[in-house]
Amino acid sequence: MYLVVVKDDDLLSPYWAYRPIVLDEAARAIDNCLQGLSLQKKDELVIEIASDVIVKSEQKVYAKAIHTYYRNRLSEEARKLRHTRNSSFFLFIVGVIVLVGI
Repeated sequence: MYLVVVKDDDLLSPYWAYRPIVLDEAARAIDNCLQGLSLQKKDELVIEIASDVIVKSEQKVYAKAIHTYYRNRLSEEARKLRHTRNSSFFLFIVGVIVLVGI
């Protein structure tokens, strides 16, 4: 997949602490491109940043920003999954107690 960046300030957020962050609009564009890819393929997804304004040394920063974005999303989804699992287990126990009490 190729990601074309017209202006270098269109990809990275100007505000970040210890890791670069992708702007929400750029993240939505990447997600939109990923929608059409098949999950059945076991190949690694490679995003190449094609731009006249970004030099090779800056591309590592952009790659790290995209990687950080998806690592954060994965962590958030894992947290939601744990919460859903724990809630389901708790409600299952409550349901068993209610049925046994009847």
